[in-house]
Amino acid sequence: MVRIYNYIVVFLAFQHCFLMAVDLEHFAGYWIGTESLESSTNSYQNRSIYLYVRHNDLVDDKLIYTSSSNFIFNAYLDWANHYFAYDKIENQVTFERRFMTPLGILGSQNLVYNIIEIDDTRILLEYVSDDGFTVHSLNISSSMLSNNLGIYPLEMNLGENYPNPFNPETFIPVNINKKIYTSLEIYNLSGQFIQTLQSGYLEPGSYIFQWNGKNNNNINVSAGTYVYRLFMGDKIISKKMILLK
Repeated sequence: MVRIYNYIVVFLAFQHCFLMAVDLEHFAGYWIGTESLESSTNSYQNRSIYLYVRHNDLVDDKLIYTSSSNFIFNAYLDWANHYFAYDKIENQVTFERRFMTPLGILGSQNLVYNIIEIDDTRILLEYVSDDGFTVHSLNISSSMLSNNLGIYPLEMNLGENYPNPFNPETFIPVNINKKIYTSLEIYNLSGQFIQTLQSGYLEPGSYIFQWNGKNNNNINVSAGTYVYRLFMGDKIISKKMILLK
């Protein structure tokens, strides 16, 4: 029992030291993993998600973020701004949504998550509503695969790109449930090939691929509607996106 206690003390001391060294910029970048929700109206477990916290987009000591999680991010509220904040003292992160008007901020909504576990590549966050009836958790990693967590997508699919419309870049999520040869390609509406974002075998996991609005020759393409197409064995999935200028 004494030995176990000593291990716990060492772990807590390490975690405390790590948290003291973390700052807001530590969270900037891509995070891929899963979310789980328990509420009176909706429940799900280990749903694959991504979180993208933007570098250098600092507003009021907060970073701008986007996510495929509908619980923390609403892609359809184009009049809302989304911000990510970190409280080192309280050991919490906040997902804030500000409702903007031409006259200024109309209001805001904050979802405060406790940091349950954290290291230099992985973080476990948990939100509990004031009435205790809603619990939302994020188990995310800054590595490209969630294999280390022992969690794999249930099916292969091609997600909706975000943002859409976009300028100058957009992000395309892909879920793979088994090792398979994949190719992710961009075409215009005339069927003309634009660029290959991925070609080769992928291990099971969740991925995000970035397109910067350029072709394979690194030349900017014109504004318009484009098709991103995922080839997985004998399966082909296509979706549309709009590039603005």
